[in-house]
Amino acid sequence: MLPFEAPTWLAILGQYNTAIWPLHGVAALFALVALALVFHRSRAAGRVTGLLLGVLWVWTGIVFFGGSLAPFHFAAEWLAGVFVAQGLMLVFALTLMGQVRFGWPGGLAGGGAMVLIAYAVVAYPLLDTALADTPWMQLQYVGVAPGPVMLLTLGLLLLVPSRPPLVLAIIPLLWALVTGYMAWGLGLWLEYLPAVLGVGAFVLLLMRRFGGAERAGLRPGGLTGVTTGWPSGGFGLGSRPRDIEEAVMSIEVIHRPDHDHLERLGVLDWPVWEKEVSTFPWHYDEREVCYILEGQVTVTPDGGGEPVTVGEGDLVTFPEGMDCTWEIHRDIRKHYRFG
Repeated sequence: MLPFEAPTWLAILGQYNTAIWPLHGVAALFALVALALVFHRSRAAGRVTGLLLGVLWVWTGIVFFGGSLAPFHFAAEWLAGVFVAQGLMLVFALTLMGQVRFGWPGGLAGGGAMVLIAYAVVAYPLLDTALADTPWMQLQYVGVAPGPVMLLTLGLLLLVPSRPPLVLAIIPLLWALVTGYMAWGLGLWLEYLPAVLGVGAFVLLLMRRFGGAERAGLRPGGLTGVTTGWPSGGFGLGSRPRDIEEAVMSIEVIHRPDHDHLERLGVLDWPVWEKEVSTFPWHYDEREVCYILEGQVTVTPDGGGEPVTVGEGDLVTFPEGMDCTWEIHRDIRKHYRFG
């Protein structure tokens, strides 16, 4: 059980908000800048986003848990360390290592991200004051309180178009579970909403990370008719990558190219195209290179060509002038570039 009741928790928030006012505005500005940088889609913007998120986590750990909560909760210093560790991991992975670019992923992930971010920035305080009649000085605000910081972080991680880093979502998930426990222990029923949103966001991240087509190039249809080796005329994307696995007819496929190869091509800056399960003919007026983010599709060239099945993690080149049929087995989402 918690060592205090709901009025004490609200009083702690009230004292904390009074002590740090007006830094709420600065923290909210950090959150909005981080969101705006997501749509810049550059690695530099990702680095700044990581730095801003890291600062918010470290602040919440040191000032809220290590300062305001410490006299009332035996585990406050431990929680402070966990939040500081999360902030440092964000700075290390996103800012120092530059491992992630953000961008609009579309679909369920994009919609879920917007719900989480809107709840963190706007709905968290508004619902508490409107439905629970909580005074303004006892609310949780984005950037300075643990619940909104958790939702903001998970929302932004959902805006990583390809392979979101799950390790950065583990501590936010744990805080979502703690939020649910506090909702039960303190009788604050509105806290169930951010708890459910946080757990749901982690499930979405898991689905995006592991729920795509079979990995390591083992896909239905096998490798019948595959000709290995380097196609005549080259791949058209620079020097031959080590992990070229197949070249079938005029469709060229690299299974799971390394990060450096994708970086050289600027894949994560390309636009995103989505299509539901369907079958349709297609003609390529010009060459297309695409990187499959999610789903699975079999492309069959007209005139008796061998079908090629590609899915998540494949870099595929379709030649200019090719007529083919697309059979999408699982909803497809891809980066693409023509010409």
